[in-house]
Parts: sequence; C-alpha cells; structure tokens
Amino acid sequence: MGIEKSKGEVQARAAHDTFRTSLYGQSLAGEPRWDMQRPEHVSAQEWIRILGRDADNLEHMKLSFDITNLFLHFDDGSLGISEDEKDILRIAAISHDWGESHDDITGRGGDINYELKTDLDTMNEQEIFRMVFDHVMGPVDVKTKHLIEATIFKKDTKLGMVFDAIERIGYLRTAIIAFTHSKETDDPILKSHLEWLAAGTLSNQVTMLMEYAANYTPVKKYLDIAAPSINEIYDALESSIFSQHGQPQHEKRNLYNQSKVLWRHSTSQVPTQKKANGAAVFTDSPSFESRYLATYEDAEKKAEACRTLGMKIVLTSGSFDLMHVGHMRYIEKAREYGDMLFVGVDSDTKIRERKGPDRPVVDETERMQMLSHTRGVDFIVLKQPTDKKWQLIRTIHPDILIATSETYTPEEIEILERDYCGRVVVLEPQATTSTSARIRKLNIGWSRQIIQPILQEIDAGVPIETLKEKFGNVIQES
Repeated sequence: MGIEKSKGEVQARAAHDTFRTSLYGQSLAGEPRWDMQRPEHVSAQEWIRILGRDADNLEHMKLSFDITNLFLHFDDGSLGISEDEKDILRIAAISHDWGESHDDITGRGGDINYELKTDLDTMNEQEIFRMVFDHVMGPVDVKTKHLIEATIFKKDTKLGMVFDAIERIGYLRTAIIAFTHSKETDDPILKSHLEWLAAGTLSNQVTMLMEYAANYTPVKKYLDIAAPSINEIYDALESSIFSQHGQPQHEKRNLYNQSKVLWRHSTSQVPTQKKANGAAVFTDSPSFESRYLATYEDAEKKAEACRTLGMKIVLTSGSFDLMHVGHMRYIEKAREYGDMLFVGVDSDTKIRERKGPDRPVVDETERMQMLSHTRGVDFIVLKQPTDKKWQLIRTIHPDILIATSETYTPEEIEILERDYCGRVVVLEPQATTSTSARIRKLNIGWSRQIIQPILQEIDAGVPIETLKEKFGNVIQES
C-alpha cells in the first residue's frame, strides 16, 4: 500500500479540480503573478515559463498545497499541530487565493502585489473568498470554515504563522529561480527585472524566514539548502537595483541591506530550532520509520515533494552487505552531488539470485537500518527482483544518478540521461577491498582456524565426545 491520504488532502485535491474548471478558476488561469516586475516586452505566457508554477495565478495555489504537504511529511513535531489542523492547512493552501478570482460578470481575476495592496483590497478579497468557498466546497461546518479563513487572512494565529512560513518559502523559491534565469538571459532588460525581483524578495522574506527557522524544522532545512543561492544573490546584487525601477531607494535600500547584514552576521545564518519533538528526515537522527519508503508510490511522492522546493535529488543503489568504510565514503561522495539522497537497497532475494545462496551475510532489514544510521542518507527504498528494469530510477527521475563503473554500459548511460535522469555520475571504488573479498577472507580464516584443526583431530583418531567437548560451538548433532 502507498501513503494513505488524509481526509483533508482528498478534500483539497477535489476542491482544486472543481475550482480549476469553474468560471472562478478560469478567471485566474494564465494570469501572471509578480507582474510588477515583468518587463513590458515579455508576454504573460513567457513570464510564467521563466518563473514556473508560482507565476501562474491558478497553479500557484497547487504549488502552495504541494509545499504544505512537504512541511507536513517532513516535520519532526516542531509545528506543534494536530492531524485535524494539518488538514485545515491543506485546504487553506489550495484555496488561499480564491478571493482573487472573479466571475464572468465582474471580470477577470488576478494578483495584487503585496506592496500595493490596500486594506480595502484585502476586505474585497475576503468577501470574494467567502463566496467562492461556499460555491466550491459546499456545506462546511462554521468552525472549520472560520479556521480555514483565519489561517489565510490572520498571520498571528498558530496556523496562520505556519502558512505564512510556507508562503514565504514559495516566494524565496521564486526569487532563486528568477536569479538563476537572470544569469542565463542575453536580454539586459529582462536580466535587470529578474534581479530586481530576486533582491526585493530577499528584502521581504529572509529575515522572517530566519525567525521561523528557530521553531520550524522544515524552514530551517530549506534555508540550509538555499543558503548558497541566497549568498550568491547577496554577493551579486547591490541595493541600487531598486532605484533603477522607480522604487523608493532609501526605504528599499535599507530593507535590503538590513536583511543582508542579518543573514551574514547572525551567530548562525539559520538559528537552532528551539524544540524537536521526535525525529524526522530533516534531522541527523536515524529515524528509520521516516526514511524507509515502503513502496515506489511513497518514493515518488517524496521525490515530488523535494522537487517542489527546488531540491536536487540524488539516487544510488547497491547491496550494502557487510557495511564498510568504502560504502560510507561512497554515500558521502554521492550526497555531495545534491540536496536529498535516495538509496535503493537490493532485497535478500535479489542478492541471492545474483550472488548465490550464501549471500547476503546481513539481512535486508538490518542493512536498511544501518543505512538509516549513515550520515547523508535521506530515504531508503527496497528493490525486489520482480521490479521492472530501472523501476526506481523511472519512478523518482533523479537529477543525479550515482553508479560504479560496472553498473551501466555507455549505451545504457546514454539512454538513462536521455529519458530518466539528469546526469549519470560514475564513482571510482572508495575502498581497496570489496565485500566479496572480505567474505572470502573470512572464509579462509574460518577454515584455517576452525575447520582444519577439527580435521586434524579426526585424522588423529580423537573420539567424537572429546571433539564435541572441544569444538562444541561448531559441531552439532546431525
């Protein structure tokens, strides 16, 4: 069985499907977000292509829902919310911009930049939200409806703060995407506008996200991962970028510089969390229950969640029988290529079919548990001989696939890179002695120290009772 969806997750997905096909949803489809930063010569469609899902008013809500699920899957208890509250968050995420939609009478919908939004705009948005919510969701008890609305519109509530952190991570994600494209474009006007978007977003988001990171494990982990990109933006962009686009230079310059100073010179760029009630994949704890993915469906969902936040996914596979320093170095090296490391582990049956009845030495459960104790391993998936060829690779589509020189032929690597992964990286052996060589050495030692002495005693005519007394731990009744 795969991961069972909660009632709220099922409701949220169904609500999005209903909203998407309604007049309300269609009023948002294709309408660009971040429009204040969009150059006049760049079409809405091209702008959405550059920035991705967050730039489309309709798809933005599904992205927020995906990021919310990522939080809830990866949290270690730091959010301090119940299962019912998690479902409130899910529905709030999928519906939070319904108030920006309009029907066919009032006109098309769209996002109002938060820097330009007035209190009247917020009131109007809240009224439209209530109307659309009733139309899409149907009968919902008053308490639940109130909690959903408060989560969206009141940032000082418990759930409102969690959702605010989720939205801010989405904004920061877009800023990083924008800056990445600014380095690649040959259009100087587009480049300047993308840099403006990136700098402005850091000004408004980094300080609050650092505060949230002190309490929320998923925020801390994301800032850990995003830190190199944030550093690069601060290094590359000066606060003078705002005056180039007619924004209040003094105000925006100060805000940008303050966020840079706080990021650069805090005791730790990402504060240590104040509480962690349990273990999760975002901590250094083994947390086997969090890291072991029982099905390929589970693996697909985790990979999709990681990719939602812009994480680079790395995959490697192996037997990992009789774990040794070579395995550790291999995993450590693999982890350097990305943000989240998935490890496929060959099952006992799969190993026996390939290496004979005496292998593996260590059973699959223990091998996977040992991997969960290995620094750098984020998720573990058990591979069976009944799996289709490259099934795990096809399932998670890693950005980087790590292999040894014996794993794939050059022709297979070409197919993998074309169809199933971003790049195949071949690592050299990280130890001078393989597991098979170690087992042979053990067998030789066993023979020399135990079997040969017994045979010598038998050849010398020593009685069986004496042999049993002397080698009782080896000789057993047949």
